[in-house]
Amino acid sequence: MYAGTFAAVAKQTTSIAHLGAQNLADLPIPLPGKSRQLELSRRLLAMDTALPATGEREKRLRTLKTLISEPFGARPQAVPEG
Repeated sequence: MYAGTFAAVAKQTTSIAHLGAQNLADLPIPLPGKSRQLELSRRLLAMDTALPATGEREKRLRTLKTLISEPFGARPQAVPEG
């Protein structure tokens, strides 16, 4: 249905300057149905909400590791970020 739509307005160059805003605005963009969009929105919101909590848990675990290892004379080792 959409195959070749972009190719019809694009020239074979290494630049996109020739496309122009109106050419791009006129291109049809396939979108999922409304129910799928709502499902994706709910999932993204849940992930977005969970991310700060994940970072906070990581900070607490690093602190806990330090608190556990210091009394035993262990020097805390750096934990790679990420």
